[in-house]
Amino acid sequence: MKHAQGDEFMMPGHDGGGAGASPELHWVGCARDALELMQTGQYAQALEACRRMGDLSGRFDAADPRRAAGLNNLGAALCMAGDMAAAERAYREADAAWRNAAAWVAAMRPARRARSSMFHLRLEGRHRATYDRLARAQSAELLAAGQAATLNNLGEIRHAGGDRRAAAALYERAAVQRRAVGGTGDEVARVIAANLAVATGGADDAAWVPVAAALDRFAAVAARNGWVVDRPPRFSDEGRLAAAVMGAVAIAHHRGG
Repeated sequence: MKHAQGDEFMMPGHDGGGAGASPELHWVGCARDALELMQTGQYAQALEACRRMGDLSGRFDAADPRRAAGLNNLGAALCMAGDMAAAERAYREADAAWRNAAAWVAAMRPARRARSSMFHLRLEGRHRATYDRLARAQSAELLAAGQAATLNNLGEIRHAGGDRRAAAALYERAAVQRRAVGGTGDEVARVIAANLAVATGGADDAAWVPVAAALDRFAAVAARNGWVVDRPPRFSDEGRLAAAVMGAVAIAHHRGG
């Protein structure tokens, strides 16, 4: 089994058969494109990239967390294009999809993690059920971290509408869920923290990057953990979940009020 390396598996067309041969790869590429387009103010193009994410995720399992991430990003694109009502609908669908994905996580088949020595392989083999239980528990926390982006974005809708108290409650919940796995250095965690500070009167409105995700690290982390293997690329369940969580964008409040 050959592990895909570096940024190659991030790029549609690097799998030897074009983007159509790997909808999972293409989904990650569309997520990255959407983020870059949002960050550079190209909102119409970002919306198209998010719609492509939705089309691709239609090929995935009905409870796949990438469906939730795609809906979240669609909401973000709609919000940044000025359609707040449609954005809120997309966010609420995304929130429901994150919750629906809990069953998907519970049924995950975690990949083997012991690769360093025969001793560790045998140890994992003898305690496979325990390893899998721990892996699923960690994955449930990661899923909650993905949902945090959507909770933040729902909070931003409340914030933009002038309801700082409701916004702060959503930001606080998002911060707790994101901190469980991302820490304060995570891009999305920083957006959430900034939004919470503004909503509670601890800071002025953000005047920095209006949207963030953790996609910049996906290639390196996926290669290190073996989340994407072989050619054409094949994702593990952990890779699918991580793509959803790292691809979900969070919007910073920057409108004033």
